[in-house]
Amino acid sequence: MACGVERVHATALGVGERVVNSCLELLIDNFGRLGARPPVPRERLAAYCAAASRC
Repeated sequence: MACGVERVHATALGVGERVVNSCLELLIDNFGRLGARPPVPRERLAAYCAAASRC
């Protein structure tokens, strides 16, 4: 992303992964830890994972 890509592909909980797409929840958490974006509270990530698993 730092090199200027326009899109980043990711999956929810790894579902549908077939060409080394990362899990979105891990990307969001890691970007927050690295300071590349504001951190997202773990409760919100857990809620996202719960919603994705229901789908």
